[in-house]
This record gives sequence, C-alpha cells and structure tokens, in this order.
Amino acid sequence: MTKDGTRNSVCYREKTSHCQLSQHNDGRGVMKGDGLSGWLVLDLKDVTEGIFMARMEDYHQHKSNLRTEGWETVNNSTKEDGDGRRRKLKAPPPPHPPTWVFEIAINGVIQSMNTTDFQSRCHYMSYNNAICLLWNDEERALKKEKEDVEFAMRLVGEGGRIAVIALTHIYYA
Repeated sequence: MTKDGTRNSVCYREKTSHCQLSQHNDGRGVMKGDGLSGWLVLDLKDVTEGIFMARMEDYHQHKSNLRTEGWETVNNSTKEDGDGRRRKLKAPPPPHPPTWVFEIAINGVIQSMNTTDFQSRCHYMSYNNAICLLWNDEERALKKEKEDVEFAMRLVGEGGRIAVIALTHIYYA
C-alpha cells in the first residue's frame, strides 16, 4: 500500500493494524549490509569516465541488518522472514567500531578504507544524505574508451554485525 500515490512510497502498515493511516511514510529503501554480508558485486557496462559514486548511509544502528541475524560467518545461508522494520526515534548514530574497514574492488583489485578514509570521500548534501565518491580514475576518463567494469564493495573487520552500512543510489560513468 502506498500513502502518497507514488510507486516507491511504502506505508509499512502492519498486518495487525486496522487503520489505513497508521505508521509513517518516511521509509527510505536501502540495501543494507554488515560484516557478514560478503561482497556486493556490480557489473557496470560501458564505463568511460572511471567514476563511481553512491548515496550511502553509515549511521545505521549496530546489528540492525536483520538479514544476518543469527549468522556467525560471512554469507551464511540462513534466511530471515518478515520485514521487522520499526522506526526508532532519537537514537544517535553509533560510532564505527575501531576495526571498521570498507573495501571496494575494481576488476578484482581491492582497496581498503578505514573510517577516516571513507568519510573523507563522503559529502553530506543534507541531513542523512551522503554522496560518496568511491572511485575516481582520472586516467580512464582521459582515454574516453568504453569498458565493462566489475565493481564490488563490502564491510570487513572484527565485529560481524556491528558495522552496518546502507546503499540507496548508485551513479557511475
């Protein structure tokens, strides 16, 4: 069910609710991952400029990725049923654990970023709206050649489900 009529708007009304207007309509669809999620691999077609940006959210609460609840290893095969989404107001963003590491891989070549490196690549356009420049290959841009690129990203480090990140938009050229 949508509340404002747009195809992407989600009400999150619970099945047990009898009110059509209950809950809220400020949900932002995200692809959420943590230290147990493994790699997100994207096959980017016809890359010419060597640039990859993403709208990312690194402020999600520790252990908030319900998909990996109960997992003990990366890419566990356990499935989580139900959406379990509930709004939590006024919880401050948790700090990144000391071992927080975000990795990207371009055609199999891995680059690692700690919290400081990652945050230096992110620009906050407004509250909860960070655009992160994860790859900027200026030499590729000068060539002006189309190339298919495998771009992958993941969180690593100790803590498993403590480190959480979400991705909402991807931009590349």
